[in-house]
Parts: sequence; structure tokens; C-alpha cells
Amino acid sequence: KFDDSLYKRYVDVALRSNPREFEEEVRESLTISKISEKTKVKIIVTEDDLKKAYNEAHRQRDILYGFLSWETQKTAGAVPEEELKNIYSLLKNNFKKTEDGKEPGFEEVKGDLEKILIHENATKEAVKKLGALKTDLATLNFEEVAAKNGVQVQKLEKFKPGDPLPLIGASSAQIFEQKLASLKEGDTSDAFAVSDGAALVKALKDTPADETKYAE
Repeated sequence: KFDDSLYKRYVDVALRSNPREFEEEVRESLTISKISEKTKVKIIVTEDDLKKAYNEAHRQRDILYGFLSWETQKTAGAVPEEELKNIYSLLKNNFKKTEDGKEPGFEEVKGDLEKILIHENATKEAVKKLGALKTDLATLNFEEVAAKNGVQVQKLEKFKPGDPLPLIGASSAQIFEQKLASLKEGDTSDAFAVSDGAALVKALKDTPADETKYAE
């Protein structure tokens, strides 16, 4: 026999919920599951769809990308003290409290707050500066244009998702790969922010995935 009191106690103690909320969550989950199953029946995946998906995941690409460090734009990223004080007043409740349980004063967090904001503003400036060079980087000699404007360049052959990204680093690999995935051969992306500055990537040449491996 179903034990109603045990059920309510379990939901309350183990799940930290209540029967009404728990049952609503289960009902929503089952509804979504049923809709998903009904939708799947109507979806047809063709051989071309499979090949396209496999190729996008396993193709290799020759790429060229530029990187502009946020540190090159530090001056433009400077933050006036008045702005720091305004931001402190908005965020002061979020700072870690001192050992005696008090909120830290402005002077105590000013240095850390300034570093964060300078990094953020300088990164935006780097994206803006690199973005202004997009047309020249896309149509003229990429490496020459980059060198004239203090932009570091990296060329990779047969790149595929998951490969190391010099200058960019692992922390920004996902956003880099997303930008690259949307490019056709010969296209150049817009400038975008990465953890240490700004980047822009050009797809030079695509090498399709191995059809033998696809067949396997």
C-alpha cells in the first residue's frame, strides 16, 4: 500500500520540496517527454543530413587569426574614480565581508574593482579596434595589415575543434570554435572578445572529413 505520510516526509526531507511542487515538476517533465517523443516521429534524417553533420564535426580547416591583447588598450580602459565609487555603491553588498562581519570599505576594494573594470573596458576597446580592421584583413594581406596595427597573427593548418589555440587559450576555445563554425571557406569573422583581449578569424581552406571513416 502507498504510504502517503512517508511519501510527504521523503519529499520534504530528502528532496527539500513539497508534494505540490514536486508533482508539478514531474508533470511538466512527463509532458515535455511526451511532446519530444511525438516530435521525433515526424523527423526524418536523410543520408545527406548525416554526412553534413559528420563533416562539420570532423572536417579540418586551415585558418588564420589575429589577436589583440587587452593590455594594448589599457590607457583607453582607464576608469575615473567617480565611476568606481558609483559601481561600488551598487555592488558593495556582493563583496566578501571582513573577518568582523562588516562590508569592506571603498578603499579596501578599489584596487581589485579597478583591475576588473580596466580589463573589461580595455577588452571592449580591443574588439572595437580589431573590428575596424576587418575589411582590410579580409581583402588585403592579412599578416601585413596585422603587423602594421600591432595585431598578433597565428596560422593553423588542418585545425579541428579541440585542438590547441595559441594566443587564444583553452578558456576561450568554445567561443572561438563557434565563430569559426559559422564561416564558409574564405570568410572572415567579426572581431569578438576572448579572455585576454580580442580575436578575429579567417577560414582559408577546408579539408572534408574522411568518407571511409564516415562509412565505418
